[in-house]
Amino acid sequence: MKQSIVHLLPSNTLLLVVIAIASSTSCNRNVDEGKKRIGPDVEASFVIYFRTGTTDKDINEFRDTYLYTKRADGRGDQNRYNTGSYLALLPQQANGHEAIAITFTPTATEAEIQDARDKISSAPIVLKIFENMPPNQIKPGDVPHEPSTKVDTRTANSVK
Repeated sequence: MKQSIVHLLPSNTLLLVVIAIASSTSCNRNVDEGKKRIGPDVEASFVIYFRTGTTDKDINEFRDTYLYTKRADGRGDQNRYNTGSYLALLPQQANGHEAIAITFTPTATEAEIQDARDKISSAPIVLKIFENMPPNQIKPGDVPHEPSTKVDTRTANSVK
């Protein structure tokens, strides 16, 4: 005669299993409520495209110079512009370019956003800033054409 596993367990063990499953399910919901999705399909405040030839080192220096500042207590860096997320995009996600997406927190002021826009757009490696859109909605035709530069190896001067 077969008995179900429920009948084989003592009643207090079964009760503990039910409570554990219920509490883990409700705990996961509470954690997820405070999280925001990020990714190439999620709207970002700024999607920053870098010029062709920009290296990872250049992007790291850009990030350290334009997006972060040293903490007053000397323990690392902090966001300069009240940003809540930073996403590095692969060239396959950014029409062949290096790019990043940043999102401001709801407490960021218009003045902070304008200051960020002005400073970031002045960086020599920035090609274009797209605003308030998901990175995956930027099409190749939206990206400014960069003139090709050839180097004259005899004089080591750039020729356009």
